[in-house]
Amino acid sequence: MKKALTAMAIIASPLLLKAQNASEGAVKIMKAENSAAIATYDYPEEIVEKALTIKLEKEGLGKQRKQQGFLTYKGVSWPEVSSEKLDVYVKVESKKKGAIVSLLAAKGYDNFVSSSSDAATMEKMKQFLNEFATDVASYNDEIEEKEAELEKAKKAAEEHAKKQKKLESEHAKLAEELKKAKKAN
Repeated sequence: MKKALTAMAIIASPLLLKAQNASEGAVKIMKAENSAAIATYDYPEEIVEKALTIKLEKEGLGKQRKQQGFLTYKGVSWPEVSSEKLDVYVKVESKKKGAIVSLLAAKGYDNFVSSSSDAATMEKMKQFLNEFATDVASYNDEIEEKEAELEKAKKAAEEHAKKQKKLESEHAKLAEELKKAKKAN
């Protein structure tokens, strides 16, 4: 039964994840409101941020820096989004039951991409966030599996510790009996 439910969840989850719908919104950065691709995910902020960091590193953006609450990637090539070099800014914020990701791109200091200035790039950023939903789900599943394995290992260690304590107690009793037997002879 459990396998059947797991199989149904695996089949249904991509369908549910496709329902993710990134949109364009405004985010305050560099003391001004700028256009961003924004999406929400039903996972904790920490999970989403770590999965996003891994995904962007795989996309070739390299290591990020933290700047004013944003993960920043300066002067990077991101061919899946734009043929031009970009400064990419990402903010992951906690919401009631999940996280909100804001993705901004600038072609220079404050020349931020919007649907009016570069519709194709904005569309690709939204598409990235929509497709990222599957990465978050996969990363979350990996974390849950590792937590379950860790819990199993902790229980096994506790069992081994109990057995060790019992064996040490039995050893002490036998050593005492041996000592008494030697004195008796």
